[in-house]
Amino acid sequence: MMVLTRPIDTLLFVCRYLPPLYIRDDLRVLLGALLIGLGVFAVVHGTVRGGRSRLGDLAVGLVAFGLSVALLTAMARAEIGVPASSRYMAFSSLYWVGLLAFGGSLAPVREWGVARSAIHGALLSGLEPAMTIQTVADEPFVQRADRATAAVLSIVAGTPDEHAIASDLHPDPQVPVRLLPFLREHEYGFFGNRLVRAIGHPATRAFPARTGTCAASVEVEVRDQGLRLSGRYTAKDGPLWLVITGPRGNVRGLAVRERRGERIVGYAPALARGTLFGVAGRSLCLAGLFETPPRARQFDGPVLYGRSSTDRMAD
Repeated sequence: MMVLTRPIDTLLFVCRYLPPLYIRDDLRVLLGALLIGLGVFAVVHGTVRGGRSRLGDLAVGLVAFGLSVALLTAMARAEIGVPASSRYMAFSSLYWVGLLAFGGSLAPVREWGVARSAIHGALLSGLEPAMTIQTVADEPFVQRADRATAAVLSIVAGTPDEHAIASDLHPDPQVPVRLLPFLREHEYGFFGNRLVRAIGHPATRAFPARTGTCAASVEVEVRDQGLRLSGRYTAKDGPLWLVITGPRGNVRGLAVRERRGERIVGYAPALARGTLFGVAGRSLCLAGLFETPPRARQFDGPVLYGRSSTDRMAD
């Protein structure tokens, strides 16, 4: 268990869990450490000197609950290499509310009910900007989801990108690679999708219609395991999913567009030349053509080669 073998990593995970998401990672760790210290103080203080006010007892309970959830989340997720906290703000926000309420319960105006209510209201209202920003600060998680999707596509195409897998799926790349046959056999989730089932078959079988062009400019990186395509659409709102076909028209790999942009990443086995199609329902639009120079196919290291789809179609 990572909490026992790597306690520092587990503590760093807890530190990242508690602060708002929109600040830099290093500052989030420092703020998280401060919040943990304040939380431990609140719990100890409330346990030793508890029972003096209902608000104080409630605040200590919220703080203890928030610390417990952060620790349990770290124990559950740290094993699979997820470095950031959850994007769901409920638990961390309750922790903030507990800390602020605990501070309000220590106010020296215990006799004045109205004054105490005003102090508590001011403390809690000060939390709202942080909570509001946190609800929309999901960009890091969207970017991580995009990278994780691309890593999955490398496995599906039979060209596992071990660096991407270790960074965004699992610290041991062989674990998801070994799971792939089971997932495809039982067609779990994405692995039962028409896109995955089309690999190895003619593209026209799964996508019989053609709908013009959705031009993209791509580069091809030649690797030991196969090809990695990267680029972007030349116009906005290109299809989310793309298929990579070989010279005979069979689907050899898949690509995906990032959710909030036009960048494309895809993987396929080594091909002398191929075609990239965008998927729109059950139809395909031509995104571009690519080819790998003979010298690159014989070279052990990575080689980049790419031309825009418009240039290729003009040849």
